[in-house]
Amino acid sequence: MSKWTPGPWHACMPIGNPPFVGNENRIIVQRVGPLWTVLPSDRIEAECNAMLIAAAPEMAELLAGLTDGSRDIANVVHEARAILASINREAK
Repeated sequence: MSKWTPGPWHACMPIGNPPFVGNENRIIVQRVGPLWTVLPSDRIEAECNAMLIAAAPEMAELLAGLTDGSRDIANVVHEARAILASINREAK
């Protein structure tokens, strides 16, 4: 079972306030000056959220390759499992 904050997550860009990502219950990531900060609920959950966010570009590439037909479904499943294993291994 994953230890990151349950979704769905939403990106919010309020006028006059810093942008943030959150779910129904709280802010998960917020822009603070030039940086985005993962807000801790607890250390493990914050680390898992950070690893999940860091893997987002790689996951988006997999989805794009799957939907445009440039990647084989079996390879995508294998790569997706590797990404999830990496997220779960690194965030401990």
